[in-house]
Parts: sequence; structure tokens; C-alpha cells
Amino acid sequence: MKKGLLALLLMTLSFWVLAAPEVMTFQSEAQEQQYRKLTAELRCPKCQNNSIADSGSLIAEDLRLKVYQLTLQGKTRDQIVDFMVARYGAFIRYDPPLTPVTLLLWLLPLLSVLAGGYAIYARSRTRIAVAPIPCPADTLSARGSPWGLVAGIIMALAVSGAAFYSTNGYRQVRDWQQATRQLPELMNRTIDSRAAPLEKQALQTLALGLRTHLADDGDNPEGWMLLGRVGMMLNNATLATQAYGRAHAVAPDDLPAASGYADVLTRTGELESLQQAEALLAGLLNVHPDNLRLLQLAAVNAYQQGQYDLAIARWQRMLLLNNGNPEQRAEIEQKIALARQHLSVKPG
Repeated sequence: MKKGLLALLLMTLSFWVLAAPEVMTFQSEAQEQQYRKLTAELRCPKCQNNSIADSGSLIAEDLRLKVYQLTLQGKTRDQIVDFMVARYGAFIRYDPPLTPVTLLLWLLPLLSVLAGGYAIYARSRTRIAVAPIPCPADTLSARGSPWGLVAGIIMALAVSGAAFYSTNGYRQVRDWQQATRQLPELMNRTIDSRAAPLEKQALQTLALGLRTHLADDGDNPEGWMLLGRVGMMLNNATLATQAYGRAHAVAPDDLPAASGYADVLTRTGELESLQQAEALLAGLLNVHPDNLRLLQLAAVNAYQQGQYDLAIARWQRMLLLNNGNPEQRAEIEQKIALARQHLSVKPG
């Protein structure tokens, strides 16, 4: 996946309001990164299309808690994955390994068809062996109609196929393979200005395909940022926060990754996330004091924390730097006026 295409995709996707993510504390940065990566890589047994990180089901919540507990106990990534596979099966992973069980799952329909066909053939041969010498008119019926063999094979195929389709394993593998196949097409649709916007199901498929791709290319910050942007469009705070957090961890000096992570944290509205974003934005503004996007994020962050005087100062700084668009100036002035109203009624 080329970085240029990913960068273009990032520019074309828009932001949506996010819900608040779960807040968990860790003993080290390594533990937090392991937790975020594992919850993004493990599939929800109920939702199937979602990882346990972005699923809202109760079982996903329990699995996230278990991963968190095992992480705090010092378990390695492989030990936690083995723990989950032992209890929920290999398909809890997005890329299940080839084992005798998964191989049997794929070969079961073929074996059923062969067994059914052989049974029909053997029975036909038995009838021929015990039957009396037929008259010419009875020859066809003694040998058995070839349509009976065909019908038996079709019935065996239908029964085995229906049984195989009804298993969760088939649907999970099917969804994963479909997302992998459709990833290039969905990415092209995203950057095509003439194409209709992706619907929710298509966005979920895009997210699944991206997660599968990033499982093999986990050091790609553009890919993680794209996944984070898709999470924001899906209004999935956990997915967006984890993806942008991973992008920032992979490329801590990358301005889009850092600002995107601060944006996601600010949009949650949670005090701990706001404070984390504030510290991140303060460091970025020390390096890029005239960056309008950073100033806007920092002003909104301060406003949400009730620091109205700081928010006003940052918006005023934006007015000094913005010499062009009158509509933008008017919007900033309205925000300053609103913050001043809050200051006038603020106790003390």
C-alpha cells in the first residue's frame, strides 16, 4: 500500500463526533501499546466484523477486560493470544493459522460429497450383483438411472454446504476474505470525487480490510491514521483512538499523526483524554507556534476544560495569523464572544 495513496485518502475523509472510549491505566507504555494492538487484532466472537476494541457487545467488553488483566500480569502477546484461542477458537484471530482443525473445516464439504457419491455408487453395484439376469427391457433399471447418481451427489453437496455455511467459522473467514479482496476497491472509491460516499457497511468492511493489512504492516503510520479516520466516520471512539494512538506511537515526530491523536482525544470530552491531548498540543505548539490547526485544537481543548481565557487567547492568535477568509474570521470571533460570555458568569 503506497504512502501517497494513503495520504490522499486521509485528506478526503471527514470527521464525525465520537463517543467516549474506555479509560484504562497501565504500568508502562509497552503494556499500553500491547493492549491496544491486541484488542485491535482479536475478533469479537459475536459481532464477527468488529474487533473486540470497537465492538460494543458484552462479550467484547469481557474480552477487553481479560486482555487488560493479562497484560498487567506481565503476559506476553503470544501468551494472551494462545489464551484467547484456547477458549474461543482460532477464528478469534483475523488471520487464523493453518491447523488440522481449519484444514478439516475447509475439506469437510468435499469429503461429504465424495462419501455420498461413493455410497450411492456402492449401493448401485450391490443391486447389480444380486439381481437375476435381466431381460433387455429391464437392463436400464437394473443398472440404475444415471440421474439418480447425479441427484444423490447434488443432495450430498447441498446438505454438506448448508451445514458448513451455518458454522461461525465459515462466516468469519468469508467476511475476512471479502474485506481483503475489497480493500483496493473501497480505497479507490474513497478518493474518487465522483463516487458516492461509503455507507456504514462499506466503511466497516474497509476497517476490517485495513486491520488485516496492518497486522502485517504495523509500522505504517499512514495506514493507522486512515483506520483512525474511518473509525471517526463510524462514530467509533475506541477504534479511532487506538488507531491514531498507534500511528503516534509508530511515528512520534509525525505532525499529522500527533495532531490527529490530539483531535481524537479532544473529541471524546473525557477529562483524562482532554488533559492528555492538552499536554500533547502544548508540546506541538512549542515547535509549531503558528500552526492554525494546532491552535484551533488547543483552543477547543481549553474551552471544553472550562479554561475560557486560554481558549480566547488562542483564538485571538488565530485572528492575527488569519489574514484571508472573512467567514473564518467571523466564526472565530463568534467563538471568542461565546467564551467571554462564559467568563462573565464564571464564579470567582
